[in-house]
Amino acid sequence: MKKRIFYEFTISASLALVLITLIVSSCNFKFGDPSLLTEPTVDYSDSILTISIPRQSRSTSQINIYRQDVTKYKAANYDKAEILPIGVIFPSNLSSGGSTYQFQDRMVCAKHLYRYSVRYTEKKGKYYSEWSNVVTIAADAIAYDSEADDDDLTYLSEDAYISYDPTDYTFELSGKITAPSLINDFSTMYEPALLVKNDSTSQVFQLPASVANKIKKGDDSTVKFSIRNILSEQFLGTDIEILGILGQYKQYKASEDDSTSKFAFRAGEDESTSTGSEGSTGSEGTGDSESTTGTGTGTGSTGDSETSSDSENANNTAEEEEEKPIMRIMWTKPVQINILKYPDNIINIPEGAATDGFDYSRSVIY
Repeated sequence: MKKRIFYEFTISASLALVLITLIVSSCNFKFGDPSLLTEPTVDYSDSILTISIPRQSRSTSQINIYRQDVTKYKAANYDKAEILPIGVIFPSNLSSGGSTYQFQDRMVCAKHLYRYSVRYTEKKGKYYSEWSNVVTIAADAIAYDSEADDDDLTYLSEDAYISYDPTDYTFELSGKITAPSLINDFSTMYEPALLVKNDSTSQVFQLPASVANKIKKGDDSTVKFSIRNILSEQFLGTDIEILGILGQYKQYKASEDDSTSKFAFRAGEDESTSTGSEGSTGSEGTGDSESTTGTGTGTGSTGDSETSSDSENANNTAEEEEEKPIMRIMWTKPVQINILKYPDNIINIPEGAATDGFDYSRSVIY
């Protein structure tokens, strides 16, 4: 009798388990990834898109922000949208107090749908958040044209290309690179920077003043500079891929005698300082990076190398900037610039003088 009762109980339990499984499957329930942290919240009001990022700990050194434009995707396929790194926050250089950090994204287009995720860099590792709620930019918003996308909000390559000399590890940048026409005063806000990737990380490096001036002027001259001198140690003595050139905007913490904010997205627009905790400025990181496709093949004449005065001015500017703590960094999407005779844009530079770049990487595929 006991065996019969036990047998009937086992059959009932099995049927109940199957029934529950069918119900859950039919309802397409998603229980979430326990390894992911709480998602940021996104609010769009008064033509300003604000990302509120939960504060996790005092040891957070930096927070990377990622965006997906999911306009052309159904909800079930959001994960297929490109993941674009759009900036970094350094908590220690923000005002203390508060439970969230704020980051404003105004590089958005009318009638587009966006969602965001962040990565926290802690002493024990890097931790990702869930994706945020999806926000829709109003059709009549003060945003960029609804027909535009990320490619229209960054540099445009007009037959620009790079010639690499492996004997002295220099680049010659030829052709024209112009600022996006949709963004007012883009060249006064953003500095051109080089995006580089190896097998474990990708970083953004500031370009010499001579290269920045060429790009800002939008001329088709040729400028030569040392690629080895601008890279960090982990990009030397290994294969690296040049992913392109992007616009980089740094917001510096105002000193006690300088209360003006330099975080202007467009002419006359400033963002108020947000709250934060401890951290550090630019650091290295690991992960995979999204790349873009672009134009840039051909031949051209050679030009003069960077002069000593250019180098001195660039060094002076860099030293002045290093004295100011960085609060936030914003990036545009990179535009690919091809390297002649290197179809994969992959080169290998021996170890030598090195510098530090800003971590652009991601190591989790959502």
